[in-house]
Amino acid sequence: MSDEKTRKFKLSILNTVLLIAILSYLVIGNLDAGKSQGQVYVVTGELYAGFTYQQELDAEFEVIKQEKEADLMRFKNELSQMEQHVRTGKATDEMIQNYQYRFAEFQQYEQKINEDLSITSQHYNEKIWEKLNAFVKEYGEKQEYEVIFGASGSGNIMYAEEKMDVTEEVLAFCNKKYSGR
Repeated sequence: MSDEKTRKFKLSILNTVLLIAILSYLVIGNLDAGKSQGQVYVVTGELYAGFTYQQELDAEFEVIKQEKEADLMRFKNELSQMEQHVRTGKATDEMIQNYQYRFAEFQQYEQKINEDLSITSQHYNEKIWEKLNAFVKEYGEKQEYEVIFGASGSGNIMYAEEKMDVTEEVLAFCNKKYSGR
């Protein structure tokens, strides 16, 4: 019987060691899984606004916009002078027709400028998000996150703990990547 008790004792110790090993594996595995499967979020508006590339393109867009608006203002001033002459009552039919023609040109030009600015803005926006998405992906892979959510305040994420907000870290990473560091 003592052999039977020794065998049961050894089996009990072996089972205990195996149980501890399995539990250790699960606990350590979950700790690693927590890191590699972490879910965090960034506030997309802050990320976009703070991205150096966005600020550069915004400044570039502002210059283009001001140039277009200056051209439009010159055209508008020319029309204003023509209109004043037409309103005096001393304008010929040819002057009135010329004014009407130039006014129609002005409206078309203004519409074209607005369309061009809208297309340029959309193009810049796409370029910015293309870079940001690539950098955020790289950041997520380096940090071993499973998911990085984008919180925009429009229903994507209505609430998350602040400790899950990695906006500042991601923004710093993106700006470093953009500047070549």
